[in-house]
Amino acid sequence: MFNFLNFSAFGLDISDRLIKVAQFIQNRNQLNLFTFGSHEVPPGIINKGEIEKAEELAEIIKKTLAETQPYPIKSKYAVCCLPESKCFIRLVKLPQMNPSEIAEAAGWEAEEQFPLKKEEMYLDWQILKPIEESDLKRQTKEESKKSSSTDILLVAASKNSVDSYLATFDKAGLVPVVLEPESIAIIRSLINQKKNLGAVMIIDLGQERTGFIIYKEPAIKFTSDIPISGNLLTKAVAKEFKVSFKEAEKIKIDCGLNKTKKNGRVIKAILPYLSQLAKKIDQSLAYYYSEHFDSLDKSRAVSKIILCGGGANLKGLSVFLSLQLKREVEIGNPCINFIKPQLKKLPSISHSKSLAYVTAFGLALRGIQNY
Repeated sequence: MFNFLNFSAFGLDISDRLIKVAQFIQNRNQLNLFTFGSHEVPPGIINKGEIEKAEELAEIIKKTLAETQPYPIKSKYAVCCLPESKCFIRLVKLPQMNPSEIAEAAGWEAEEQFPLKKEEMYLDWQILKPIEESDLKRQTKEESKKSSSTDILLVAASKNSVDSYLATFDKAGLVPVVLEPESIAIIRSLINQKKNLGAVMIIDLGQERTGFIIYKEPAIKFTSDIPISGNLLTKAVAKEFKVSFKEAEKIKIDCGLNKTKKNGRVIKAILPYLSQLAKKIDQSLAYYYSEHFDSLDKSRAVSKIILCGGGANLKGLSVFLSLQLKREVEIGNPCINFIKPQLKKLPSISHSKSLAYVTAFGLALRGIQNY
């Protein structure tokens, strides 16, 4: 039996045009999706990650929580993401020192690395796991000298941005137990931590933008985003067929990149944007290799590219990108770190739909892990 009184914190993913929420529940040794849902955010409430109408957003959040299926979310504790554009992540090396010294050094490094003054940011940092003994045995003398340093993951966010989100959550009656960058939640959702995949690149194709993440255990190495998005592709289809946005979305979903459908007009309309997407991916990989790749350490080479976000459902996209980039490209599995529900009382979710809930699932997983 489920203990429905022992609720975890839920995941709350807020973007400019959509709110998505999810909550997990622990059933003995199995993790199950308990409930989930979404709600559109009208234009003008959030603009490029900045909350402009907190009262209205708070009401939408409350409505979303009340309407999740099959159960409403009653917990007031939320794990929330911050817009990637308002966050800064860097991996830095510090000489080995005691924890109190690291805290001070992290502050100085943050001011050097991030475009904010110390008093303008909230800063957190984490010491990454030490080198394993097996790794030490393989080190050269030069590498051994480098291992005397400590790897620190710095994460900072604008105080103005964070404070606006906190004020909105307060109006919605929520207690945010964790605030974290979207990219960290995505990694938690898509990467099976029991398998060492080496370095991977994640392409998150959203409604309003596409995010790039390069991750190599145990830390994110690179993030960026571009304005190419699912909505942009739909608008291109709408222009080509002279139809409404809603009708264009249906055409895009039905045809995908199939040249035989609609006389190839869909792929003709969106191909310039997809070619630009492939070019930006290549540029991001080139930058990563210039900054992080060591020819002696093959594990730093990106082994595969993983697609997620609602835009990943575009038929033929993974094959197109694989041919363009000459790399393995696959569609991610947001359910990889929890067991799909077997009982009729728990909601099931299709793989295509789950791709849009990657961030919400990652946040909810943090909630079930006691933060």
